[in-house]
Amino acid sequence: MKNYNRKLKHKARVLRGNQTDAEQKLWSHVRRKQLLDVQFYRQKPIGEFIVDFYAPAAKLVIELDGSQHLEPVQQAYDQQRSAFLQQQGLRVLRFSNLDVLQQIESVMTAIFEALQIGLKIPPIPPFSKGGVKQPPLDETTQPSKPITYGLFEGKIQVSDDFDEPLPDSFWLAGVY
Repeated sequence: MKNYNRKLKHKARVLRGNQTDAEQKLWSHVRRKQLLDVQFYRQKPIGEFIVDFYAPAAKLVIELDGSQHLEPVQQAYDQQRSAFLQQQGLRVLRFSNLDVLQQIESVMTAIFEALQIGLKIPPIPPFSKGGVKQPPLDETTQPSKPITYGLFEGKIQVSDDFDEPLPDSFWLAGVY
């Protein structure tokens, strides 16, 4: 269990009772171990922060960002949060509220892929011949650097190269 500030417990309860539409929609898709039998918690205190969704088995945090997260001050704060969560050994996946409300299938696909990485489940091949088994995932097959997931023109874009330019309409949905 991750350490947290006990003073945040009451605030987290209040936030759970006042979810945004996007949080309600995503919660309906991840609650009750619907994805790979992974338990998610909502509005979970970790350290000095309250994260929107947390899956401890996969060491995954999901943050939903409204339009206020486009402001430079808020972006700096979000980077600080993400850095702290990374130091705790967690992977952070961010989506805009609009993505969740309008493109839930793409969002769920990105979450599913992040869970597979966190749980070290090898991807299922589209076709398998003769019952050939995939080799188990180990440290040598894990990505050596962070992976960014993003939604662009309704499709998930995956990148492990942070130097490549992203299209202007590519909005944040990344594992940091």
